[in-house]
Amino acid sequence: MQTGFYPFWFWNGEMEKAEIRRQIQEMADHGIKGFYIHPRQGLTVPYLSDAFFARVGVAIDEASRRGLTVHLYDEYPYPSGVAGGEVPASNPEYVATRLVPTVRDVESGPCRLEFPRGAVLRCVAYPIGTDGLPIWTDEIDFTNSVGMVLARPSYNETGLTTYNRKRFFASGPTPVLETVLPDTHASWRICAAITQVVDDHKYWGSFIDCLNPDAVARFIETTHERYRSRFGEFFGTVVPSIFTDETEPGWSRLIAPRFASEYGRDLIGELPALLQDDHPNHASVVRDFERLRHQMFCEAFEQPIASWCRKNRIMYCGEKPAYRASQLAYMDIPGCEPGHTKAGRKTDALRAPTRANARAVASAAYVYKKAGALCECYHSMGWGATMQDARLITDTLLLFGIDHLVPHGFFYSTHGLRKHDAPPSFFFQMPYWPLWRHVSDRIDGIAASFSGTRIDAEIAVIDPNPYQPSAEDSAEYERIMEKLVAMHRGFVIVDFEVLADRPPSEVSAGAVMIRDLECRSVVMPPVGLVDDDVAAWLARFEAGGGTVIRGTSDAATDLTAIEHRVARTVPIELLDGDRDRVYSVSRSGSAGRVYFVVNTGRETARVVFETADVLTELPLDPEAAPLLERTDLGYERRLAPFESILVRVSTDERRAHPGAARQRTDRAVETIPVGAPTSTRLLSANLARLGNWSLQLADAAGRFGPAVSVTAAPLENQLAASRARFRLTAARFIRRCGPRTAFTLPMANCEMVQTRCSYASTRRWSARSREQRSCPNVTSTFR
Repeated sequence: MQTGFYPFWFWNGEMEKAEIRRQIQEMADHGIKGFYIHPRQGLTVPYLSDAFFARVGVAIDEASRRGLTVHLYDEYPYPSGVAGGEVPASNPEYVATRLVPTVRDVESGPCRLEFPRGAVLRCVAYPIGTDGLPIWTDEIDFTNSVGMVLARPSYNETGLTTYNRKRFFASGPTPVLETVLPDTHASWRICAAITQVVDDHKYWGSFIDCLNPDAVARFIETTHERYRSRFGEFFGTVVPSIFTDETEPGWSRLIAPRFASEYGRDLIGELPALLQDDHPNHASVVRDFERLRHQMFCEAFEQPIASWCRKNRIMYCGEKPAYRASQLAYMDIPGCEPGHTKAGRKTDALRAPTRANARAVASAAYVYKKAGALCECYHSMGWGATMQDARLITDTLLLFGIDHLVPHGFFYSTHGLRKHDAPPSFFFQMPYWPLWRHVSDRIDGIAASFSGTRIDAEIAVIDPNPYQPSAEDSAEYERIMEKLVAMHRGFVIVDFEVLADRPPSEVSAGAVMIRDLECRSVVMPPVGLVDDDVAAWLARFEAGGGTVIRGTSDAATDLTAIEHRVARTVPIELLDGDRDRVYSVSRSGSAGRVYFVVNTGRETARVVFETADVLTELPLDPEAAPLLERTDLGYERRLAPFESILVRVSTDERRAHPGAARQRTDRAVETIPVGAPTSTRLLSANLARLGNWSLQLADAAGRFGPAVSVTAAPLENQLAASRARFRLTAARFIRRCGPRTAFTLPMANCEMVQTRCSYASTRRWSARSREQRSCPNVTSTFR
């Protein structure tokens, strides 16, 4: 699969065949590489029916004609596992359950407590000591003191005879504890564990027990096999992958017996320790429970789906919560879901959970030799999202190693409530859709420079998620990643299993090889419980001369040793700008080395590449001139807010002299001669997002010409389309994706231009702007 856009195409309407073909052509014309058929709320065609698959066949046919790939999505709408609700409806044994803890402190003596509806697995009491803490060794089991009460009385007029039709009923079976707590202590802590059937899912009510292999087999039978029986001939070619979304394990009736088999212990008896974080055995029980649940999920869900995909020559991809980074190895294209923040805000691409961490997922794709790494991006940014937001998110994700961008989503329809399904739709509904090709072409250019390279890194960061990090630990893990990025030190995030598999000779030599990356520094972020084998490995590595950074959440982790031991991957220094918001990556391989730098901040950054190598800026926009300049300090470049730069590195000494190295001869800024001051002022703001406008232009005397219909687009696009009484025949429009858009308008004998736009509707909106000009040619630059 090529680097580029593969949007979720929301099938959320009647799915007319002609419109399916038209929208696929739109995607093809704007540089989209392929799409995921994503059934969503609003779909009127019965899911997984013959009528539904007929539409899928139309999409496959049209996409193959247009050179696009069609990717399947295994659910309606999400998370994956229920086949639109069919699986849990087919067998009550497949229905998911949840574990609900109830903890209450009560006084001694008579006690009556209502618990949440469900089956009580265990109910115990602990006396509370004079220090206010439970005395865990004095547990009393009150499970047999719990019974059911029909807690909802009701009245109805019905009956078997005509003699009496007034009836009293009761419903709502509710577990109730009724007992007497010993007066040996003034107060007691009651802990109950209740299991409930999931009946309140936002889409289907119920969900599946994804730890039940039979339930998952039914899911594969009802979804994957139906696709294979109809379109299997296209698998691996026009239909290269299938997406699984957001599925994660919960409680299951199968866990307790498996726990006893694996550990020889009674999980039901240990539920109080599992559910109370102040219990002395809480950490060890949680560790064993989470690891077993992860193992069961991999056996029941990950392995069968991955095996089915391999057998049928279709790639397994998607994004969902992962207990540890090694879980991503099951997928052919592992995924994540950051990329939802607008320009100017701090990026969300380096979060602690693996599914929210672009660098973690890209690292897994590299470590496990996968076909790529994807990100489900642009989710819920609202209809006010802009191309600048989209472009900056794209650049940031590419920098962190993502190569398959999955916009959430492209809407088939925005009619009615559909427009509120986690917008925006970066598709034909947006006024700037005609310019989207520029973003696609930009990605193609970056991808071409990245081809044959991998991210350079000398630091291995151990994935902390399997070791019970607290909220404070996770926050510090995020700060460590952000600090390494700000320090311009390349790093790879790995599951400890990757390090544990390395030969002892590597560890004792003070360096560890992760594929072809030699890492001499290892960072262990702060966690709640470090395994003995992890601690022992770190000690051996450190004894062999390696650098180990052990994170701490009670104070900022000291990364000084990294600064002294590891050189900057990109030899960059900031002279001006926000140091924490300028990101960089170095990539090298058979194609050479490139640097990619993104200014994610609101301030202009002045950066210097301190290197003796020859650097060549590779313009990211066809009409943009390179601005990288050789100075006494190295190579200097100013990066506007949200701007990026791509640089190729050459070590050819024959070119390493100032004359040959100077790349820029003149700036991409033109000097405009003016005979009088030129200014622009805004007369009124119009925050309404509207459609078609009526544009009128006036001469110096204020006489307006005929009205011309234009779309809601930037002013330069409206003027270009209007062809009104404004001399545009020689106008030169420069459209590019970046921080600046410029247009040049020749205006002979024109001292003042006034524009008037009004929105054609029953309620009129208007906006006016005035620009004073006195020159034969004017260039306006919009930022």
